[in-house]
Amino acid sequence: QLFRGSDSLPEFLHSLLRHYPLFPIVVMLNKEGNEIPATSRTVQHLADQALEIVSVMERHGIQKGDRVILVFFPSVDFVIALWACYLGGFVAVPVPPPIRLTSDLLAFSGVAERSGAKY
Repeated sequence: QLFRGSDSLPEFLHSLLRHYPLFPIVVMLNKEGNEIPATSRTVQHLADQALEIVSVMERHGIQKGDRVILVFFPSVDFVIALWACYLGGFVAVPVPPPIRLTSDLLAFSGVAERSGAKY
């Protein structure tokens, strides 16, 4: 019901922030499906961290509409960076970190180049 009144993901997060600031919105699980300690984030915490990242990105000249490569393993940090892109109006280009130097690095470079990401 909250999402119905929102036209965008940033509006949805702001709506959650108004109504459920202490709701645990991010929880990382291990292979057995159990919560990984110290990975839970509330809506308030996610919003605060994401907005802090937006501020840093803007200070570095990243503007609304710019493509930003997000190089993360699955993690809370990735979720926060992704939401920072949503809130800042940046276009997220998620790419897994290259592991095998030969094939992965070549694929990574190709995605980076074709995406048009500046950062």
